[in-house]
Amino acid sequence: MLGRHIEAILRKGFEGILADEVKEDTKDVQNGQDIIITLAGNPVYYIEVKSRWDSDNPIRMSKNQTKRAFEKKEIYALYSVDLVQYSSGNALDVKDIEEIANCMYFERDIGEKVKDFIGIIEEESVPDLINLEGDFRTRVPMGYGQSGEDLKKSKKYLLGYI
Repeated sequence: MLGRHIEAILRKGFEGILADEVKEDTKDVQNGQDIIITLAGNPVYYIEVKSRWDSDNPIRMSKNQTKRAFEKKEIYALYSVDLVQYSSGNALDVKDIEEIANCMYFERDIGEKVKDFIGIIEEESVPDLINLEGDFRTRVPMGYGQSGEDLKKSKKYLLGYI
């Protein structure tokens, strides 16, 4: 519930960052990413949003998210939102992206970081091979997440990229 709320706040914040003459659409598509930014109907950037509110737990990405990060590594980022740092009340009351800006980290190299897992994930579909299967997840330590770009830099990057 909290994760979806933070994702919605981020999506709303993105809707206003591009210039008026550029039409953007931030879609809620749950197939390996939370947000797809499109221009003229074409996907130009994929973003996965992960929130955490418990310092004992790392971020975890599903198999689909891990695969999509690798497949689209040049145009895919992980936005980690560390709500353990949020001290202004209940995070469900957040209405604007700027309220949590100091808790947000934009990681553009996650696709490269997960490359070693792709072969393992793809082996799952080989019927005569002993392999991992099921709902295993990619564990992303928060230290990695906190090394990312802040909200201001990520907006600047997306504007420049798009």
